[in-house]
Amino acid sequence: MFAARAAFMAQSASFVKGSAAFNGAGAYLSIAANSAFSYGTSDFTVEAWVRLNNTSQTSTIVTTYFGGGASEWELQYRQDSGNMFVWGHGDNQIVNRAYSTANTWLHVAFSRQSTAMKMFFNGTQQGSTVFNSQWLTNTNPLYIGALTPAIGQYFNGYISNLRIVKGTAVYTSNFSVPTTPLTAISGTSLLTCQSPTTITDASTNAFTITAFGDAAASSLSPFA
Repeated sequence: MFAARAAFMAQSASFVKGSAAFNGAGAYLSIAANSAFSYGTSDFTVEAWVRLNNTSQTSTIVTTYFGGGASEWELQYRQDSGNMFVWGHGDNQIVNRAYSTANTWLHVAFSRQSTAMKMFFNGTQQGSTVFNSQWLTNTNPLYIGALTPAIGQYFNGYISNLRIVKGTAVYTSNFSVPTTPLTAISGTSLLTCQSPTTITDASTNAFTITAFGDAAASSLSPFA
């Protein structure tokens, strides 16, 4: 009964249009360490719509970074290079592409299928690299909107429909970007930043998400 109720709640929440707002100065979300964010040798996908308020500061979207270990990963916009990149720590394999448009929604996704890591902007593949799967076995907290509370590198803008799928490379070639809010498909570890009024996890995991600083739900959405 609980599983059915959770599935219903996830489906219902997924059609609400909203995002999470971050001020770039101490606002972030945190989820306790969980094996749902540790991929081992599995395929996986991370995606979200992002809208930067500016491109003059480094902005972390989502990460398991925790001090620089070989098992960590992150999705981040880097001000020094003007690139959006995926980094697997210890492996030092990077997929990155220039991103310079503020105040515009961008659907960004990265997925690993076997050892091939690919990044997509608005459904178009931007790069690919061989990615050593052994490095993604972290046991760190998941941060949304910050690299870590101590280091900062806070996100400045809006994140919507952040979805993490474990066990499946949802995108392996160019695709049409979804035109409605994402749903909790099979293998979804996390689905959040969807509601205009609350920040919750719409996956069946129903993780507790703790907000810090001025991180808050917003009615701004990539969907009309």
